[in-house]
Amino acid sequence: MSKEPVAGMVLGTFDTTIPDDFTTRLEAVLGVGDTGADRTTVPPGAFVFFSFLPDMSWMETTAVAFDRSLAIRRKLRVHDDVRTGDRLTGRSVVAEVNRDRRGRARRFVTIATDYRRDGRLVLEEAVTYLTVLGAE
Repeated sequence: MSKEPVAGMVLGTFDTTIPDDFTTRLEAVLGVGDTGADRTTVPPGAFVFFSFLPDMSWMETTAVAFDRSLAIRRKLRVHDDVRTGDRLTGRSVVAEVNRDRRGRARRFVTIATDYRRDGRLVLEEAVTYLTVLGAE
């Protein structure tokens, strides 16, 4: 079993360029046809922090596992459009850790990620996972 996650822990950083075919690949995965929209603007919902981190070690650090955890909340705050070809840097941190207030064996971990372009904040993402404890 891994250690208890602690607020403030850095889970990883990234420095990446959004590929030109990012929205096309996203549409293919989601089964969405060409809507005729501006295909260079990336929809904010396409950003999920762990797809930008170098590996999946964040799961061990936070004790989140896809077989016993559920993403129960996701908040996005968009400050500016992101387009294919943009170079983004970011950092994911454990923002908050809470136990179930009713005494059940559950933990809530919120992971916050800032996405920056040229040092300016363009997108903030916060994902909260509910994990059933004792199922590890």
